[in-house]
Amino acid sequence: MKDKVIYSAKRRAHRAWSHPRTSFLSTRIGGAMRYVLCVFLILGVQNFEPTSCHAQKKSKKQPAIVKLGQKQVSVSEFQYVYNKNNANAEDANTKESINEYLELYINFKLKVMEAEDMGLDTTAKFREELEGYKKQLAKPYLTEKEVTKKIIKEAYERLKEEVKCSHILISVDVNAEPDDTLTAFNKIVEIRKKAVNGEDFGVLAQQFSQDQSAKSNKGELPYFTALQMVYPFENAAYLTKVKEISKPVRTKFGYHIVKVLNKRPSRDEIKTAHIMVRTSAGVSKEDAEAAKQKIDDVYNQLKQGKEWEKLCAQFSEDASSASKGGELPWFSTGKMNLPTFEDAASILNSPGDISEPVLTPYGWHIIKLIDKKAFGSFEDLQPMLKSKVTKDSRSELSRIALIKKLKKENNFVEYPKALEKALLQADPSLIQAKWNFDKNNKVNKATLFKINKQKYTINDLFGYIYKKQKRSKNISPTHYMRILYKNFTEESVMNYEEAHLGEKYSDYNLLLKEYRDGILLFQLMDQKVWSRAITDTTGQKELYEKNSENYMWDIRLFGTIYDCADPDILNKLKQVLKKQKSVTGLAESINKNTPGGLKIIYGPFQKGENDLTDSIEWKVGSYTLKKKEPGFDPAVRINYIVVSSIEDPMPKTLQEARGLVISDLQNHLEKQWNKSLREKYSVVVNNDEVQKLIKK
Repeated sequence: MKDKVIYSAKRRAHRAWSHPRTSFLSTRIGGAMRYVLCVFLILGVQNFEPTSCHAQKKSKKQPAIVKLGQKQVSVSEFQYVYNKNNANAEDANTKESINEYLELYINFKLKVMEAEDMGLDTTAKFREELEGYKKQLAKPYLTEKEVTKKIIKEAYERLKEEVKCSHILISVDVNAEPDDTLTAFNKIVEIRKKAVNGEDFGVLAQQFSQDQSAKSNKGELPYFTALQMVYPFENAAYLTKVKEISKPVRTKFGYHIVKVLNKRPSRDEIKTAHIMVRTSAGVSKEDAEAAKQKIDDVYNQLKQGKEWEKLCAQFSEDASSASKGGELPWFSTGKMNLPTFEDAASILNSPGDISEPVLTPYGWHIIKLIDKKAFGSFEDLQPMLKSKVTKDSRSELSRIALIKKLKKENNFVEYPKALEKALLQADPSLIQAKWNFDKNNKVNKATLFKINKQKYTINDLFGYIYKKQKRSKNISPTHYMRILYKNFTEESVMNYEEAHLGEKYSDYNLLLKEYRDGILLFQLMDQKVWSRAITDTTGQKELYEKNSENYMWDIRLFGTIYDCADPDILNKLKQVLKKQKSVTGLAESINKNTPGGLKIIYGPFQKGENDLTDSIEWKVGSYTLKKKEPGFDPAVRINYIVVSSIEDPMPKTLQEARGLVISDLQNHLEKQWNKSLREKYSVVVNNDEVQKLIKK
């Protein structure tokens, strides 16, 4: 019960986030007050953007807007929180708005003080939880925003065009030895010379490419667009002109050369349904002919006007979509990796159009167009693009730029001679993941690099290597240690920046404080209010008995709605109801052959809960209504409503009202708690500073 109530509270907190008054201090959830961090903890922080990233400057002591006990809350702290959550409110900065928000904020801070006095901020659980959120909060500050903006815009422009190309791959591991890397590079250069001098690219791909599919497809790839290939490969394809061959390009797979065969404007995004008959290249001639005959028969029935949904449910061998009318997710070029299917779907013009049977590696398909949507605006697609490019291989560009920037900002200094001393200690045990080091070796105390005044020694590097080492093949111990050293320096630069964010960004400090206070508040609220109200059955009963008039059922209609796909189903239903038999068996039988043919919705219903029951006279009897389903060619369904009784307003039982009672009990407990906190801690408001915030 407790878990369900808390879960419900969290969901309602999520919905309340958009309201300026409830977003920070006083979200009413299940009757209790939930606060910003409750909401933050639910939403996560992956979508947070710094509102004002600016270097923090030393300034004189901030005036206090309120003094709580011996603690002062600065004007800037309150103003930051208020502005963030009320900037777009119509009554922002009015006397009423400021005073209301300040009262809520005082209640919030008093609860945090109580949590601190109880030592909740010293527990291992608290520290662990806060550390996790610090990592999340730091992410928006640890990006190179200008580079990210550039690659997002580039991806958008490239999505307008699709590329068809062939490629030749010479494999080489991303961490390969320099000599092996050079060998692969020289090999791809020689192959490119042959292609540029006129030798057939497809034949060269069959002879030399280490992409195994090149033996059959001559290196030729289907059309693709941005965000579908690793970024360096995509770059080569988009920057190379049609009929030309790119210079060698390095990806995690090795070296490629890319010959661009064609470019075309991107196709619309498409939503389709299909009827599929399975077959494959390896089946017998008889089975292949049988599959073709079956799909042709279905196609002919469709041409004669037979209903798509019924034929799909009866004949389609795609189990995942047959019961849903064959409906498939939205797709664009390259998403399905079935060029013949995509090509056939793309030439359908109007919703409801169907294709002739189309063969793919999975079998025969008849495709029905449901909808098309044109390429969206940059503003519409920007959130999706941002999410994808941060996970795409192109995000490495932003990371490299950020590390370069942070090294300069934080005065990164490297000592190559110390690194050479460290590399001398690499031995075969390192690539066997059995390497260890002597912490007391004087050589290992030498400084490898500095970030501002912080020194990083060989011992620091070796501690990192000891934890990160893995068994590795085809790599020398020295080269492997160089790779680990590079990773160590980059992680150190990022970690240093993260640890010092508060010195650069005042809004980061304030946001971190919100999270810190919110974690404390959530723990104490659960203890003092939420869980206490859930388990206090005596208190629930007393509150219910004193306020039973608050827990009333409205007038209610008791009955059943039968949603029928056609008149035949309705007639069968009436016959079963006339014999006073259960309709469950009928529904199972009908829905087996006609998915969704009979839907049953049981009452009771209150006014405003259901459009169908609201549209009929509230009297005992039966009612027949027709309703169009949404869509391009909406089917008309028949709703048959049987009303067995109408009940006047009446009190709910305690069991029926328990959720509302718990909510009201939580409110009551919190009000008492707020009162006791104001008695325990003195509250002194600086009205002069409050007046300065009010809009004149």
